[in-house]
Amino acid sequence: MEILGFEKGDGLRNVLSLAGVSIGIFIVVTAFALVDGFKRAVSAGFDHFGGDMVMVDRFPSDSDDGDWSRFAARPQPSFSDYSFLKERLGLPGGTLAFAGKAAADAVADGRLLRDCDLLAVGGEWPMMLYSGVEKGRQFSAAEAEGADDKVIIGAKVASGLFPDDDPCGRTLRVSVTGEDGVPVQRNLRIVGVLALEGKKVISLYKSDYALVMPYGTARRLVSEDDMETMIAARGGGVADRGLLAERMRLLLRSCRRLVPGQDDNFALNTMESMAAQVLDLVEKINLAGMVIALFSLLVGGFGIMNIMFVSVKERTPQIGLKKALGARRRVIVAEFMVEALMLSAAGAAVGLALSALLVACIPSGAVEVGMDVRYVVWAIALALGLGLASGLAPAVSASRQNPVESLRSR
Repeated sequence: MEILGFEKGDGLRNVLSLAGVSIGIFIVVTAFALVDGFKRAVSAGFDHFGGDMVMVDRFPSDSDDGDWSRFAARPQPSFSDYSFLKERLGLPGGTLAFAGKAAADAVADGRLLRDCDLLAVGGEWPMMLYSGVEKGRQFSAAEAEGADDKVIIGAKVASGLFPDDDPCGRTLRVSVTGEDGVPVQRNLRIVGVLALEGKKVISLYKSDYALVMPYGTARRLVSEDDMETMIAARGGGVADRGLLAERMRLLLRSCRRLVPGQDDNFALNTMESMAAQVLDLVEKINLAGMVIALFSLLVGGFGIMNIMFVSVKERTPQIGLKKALGARRRVIVAEFMVEALMLSAAGAAVGLALSALLVACIPSGAVEVGMDVRYVVWAIALALGLGLASGLAPAVSASRQNPVESLRSR
């Protein structure tokens, strides 16, 4: 009994060859789907924060220098740096902000929420968060520049501490562990709640567990040395970003009293460079996947070729009979080529099914992954090309057999 020209006993060889093609197609399609999802997520973050944002940090986002200990030894951007820039930078139509992050616990109505993000902010701080204020209000100008006991909380903090009530106007206690291990606590009144951020690939600060308070208020709880700080500026357009960065660099050198010839002890990063770093990492992972997929496809291709050669040998008498009855060489070639194509197409179908199943099982979050028609078409074309390449040599070999000698081999 023959199925598609193959002996029933060839089942194991067929399965192994199909597995090679299926795994290769699965890796290729899934990798492209994931990479596209990451690119869309990075693009969304880039569009949200804007390409004209410049950030002051210790670590450069685009450095090839492997000595990160040198960057770690740099002083963090300080509130004094921010104040110096605020007085001298001059940003008509632009904005400047400061943020410092530290770990803190929050308590309200007998409920405790650990490891929240205390954010000490100054200036136009909303531009550094993905989420804006959804309930209540922002700080007034006087509150932002002062040290009032006011706080804006993240969506997860609100749902965790006040699951059934509106938190605006309520009081919570913020606790930070001091240097001596003794908690420093302060009661703050909630004036606003941030919108739910969820998971994002590009985000400066996670806002869902944030406790946003003016810098002066935060300093009553934690030292600036115990914060991870950043300064951000926006100059009003991407075209002005280079001028803004250079102006900030000169002012910061002056603020930190760096002499000519002395290296900068700070880094100026952009959202574009951060996005490029993420995409570069994704592309490297994708390249590794493509190499694995290539080897898998090669194994599958050689497997199909081996099956076809075995099939030609086992069906030599049938080939001789067909040629003796007048079958042309192109008919014999077409017969074996169709069988090779059917094998590779079956492998592609299994690979596509596995990819679709995996994509469907990926939970929604920072990266939205979906199967595009392009991937299906591309996978089918790749599988058919592999089938043609794998089946050509066996098909030509079968078509060149001498009918008399083939009939004698029965």
